[in-house]
Amino acid sequence: FPVTIQLPTIGIEAGRRKLSPFQLGGGQIVYTDFYFHCLAEDGYIRDHLVDIISLQKEVVFDGYDIDLISTASAFPVDYRGVPVSGAKVYPDLVRDYKGSQIRIKDCSFDSVYSLTPDVHVCTVKMTTECILFGV
Repeated sequence: FPVTIQLPTIGIEAGRRKLSPFQLGGGQIVYTDFYFHCLAEDGYIRDHLVDIISLQKEVVFDGYDIDLISTASAFPVDYRGVPVSGAKVYPDLVRDYKGSQIRIKDCSFDSVYSLTPDVHVCTVKMTTECILFGV
């Protein structure tokens, strides 16, 4: 069936994951690649989306602990992906179910191309770093 996507849009794809030991006695540094596919009707808007994403290098933000959310049965969506009534949003989740901090380690252009004269695409590869304890 045909899918309609309103432009501009950004599609996010998870890539490879690499683990490194953090310290004696436990902990892992988890590096995860994400691909941001920026699509727009013209090159100017596409390039603006790419700039917004690629300039996030070295930004640090809080994560939430999915295991704590599961234990509390506080998932913001149900098994169908439908928002739950009274669901918590990101600021509430990081406050109530605090996880590790995530650092955006690197951003780079992966590819730039046009699908049609009206659909311009650029992919930005972002590598994040997160230290997990107790693993």
